[in-house]
Amino acid sequence: MSKSNYIKLFKKITALSLLVFVIISVGFAVYDIVSGSNPGLYPHGEAKADIPRFDSPMLVATYFYGNVRCKACRTIERYSEEAVSKFYDDQIKSGSFKWRIINMDEPQNEHFIINYNLPTKSLVISVWQNGKEVEWKVLDDVWGLYNNKTEFFNYLREEIDLLAGKYGL
Repeated sequence: MSKSNYIKLFKKITALSLLVFVIISVGFAVYDIVSGSNPGLYPHGEAKADIPRFDSPMLVATYFYGNVRCKACRTIERYSEEAVSKFYDDQIKSGSFKWRIINMDEPQNEHFIINYNLPTKSLVISVWQNGKEVEWKVLDDVWGLYNNKTEFFNYLREEIDLLAGKYGL
C-alpha cells in the first residue's frame, strides 16, 4: 500500500470517528433533556406567565432562559434572583413586585422573544397595571457585568428603582 493510500485511509477513519463522536454526544444531550437528568438544563419548574389584575401598578422582573444554559446564563439568573430578593423582599411580600423565571424555548413562551425582541437569554423589568404591561426594558448590560457581583447588583437596583420611580412604586 502506498503512502497516499495510507493518508486517504487515515482521513476516512478520522472522519468516521468524529462522526461517531458527534452522534454519541448529541444522543447524550437529547437524553439529558428528555429525562431531566441534568439539573442545569431545567433548574426550575415553569414559572406562570400570568400577572394579577391590580388597579395599582406592579413591578415584574423576568429572567428568560433557554434549554441550553452556559455558566454566564446561570450566574445572571442567580444574581438577578438574589438581588431582587435582597432589595425588594418587602415589595414581593406585599404583592407589588413579582419575580418570574420563564423558559423562552418552550412553545407557549416563544411570543416573549418577539414581544421583547430578545436576542438571547435576558432579564426584563416591566410595569403592569390592570393586567396590561405599560412599560418594559431589557437589561442588556447584565452580560457585561456578570463577572462583578457588586456592579451587577448596583446596575439592577438602579434600573429597577428608575422604572419603579416613574410609577410611584
